[in-house]
Amino acid sequence: MRLKTRVDFTRAEFFADGTLDYFPWGKPEGIEGGAHKFFERTARCLRGTKPYFSVVSGYSRQTSLAHVGLSLPLVVNALAIEQRDTYDLFYVCPRVSVEIPLRKNDFLDITLGYAFFGRHTEEFNSVCAGFFWKHRF
Repeated sequence: MRLKTRVDFTRAEFFADGTLDYFPWGKPEGIEGGAHKFFERTARCLRGTKPYFSVVSGYSRQTSLAHVGLSLPLVVNALAIEQRDTYDLFYVCPRVSVEIPLRKNDFLDITLGYAFFGRHTEEFNSVCAGFFWKHRF
């Protein structure tokens, strides 16, 4: 007997947060100058790298929708289940980061932290890691 299944998951998130950064060794200086040899420029970028600490706090609204369907040869929808969840969460994430100068006003930040959520801690508390480009005006 032929069995046909279909599973669809959709998840969306909206978040807003603010960050407090602390540079105990000062902010890195941008790198001046034009084109340099690759290894020379890379060494200058790495020498200018400085660590810093930060705390991110914010709000996250997460929604998920799951559809599960099961069909048999003569029964089109033998089983149809829909589950919808919405979570409104507040969180705090202390992080350790490094900021690498790329140009005079451009920096690459690499960060590692742990997110603590106010509710549903077993589901959402987790390690957070990332990298981003920062431009100073």
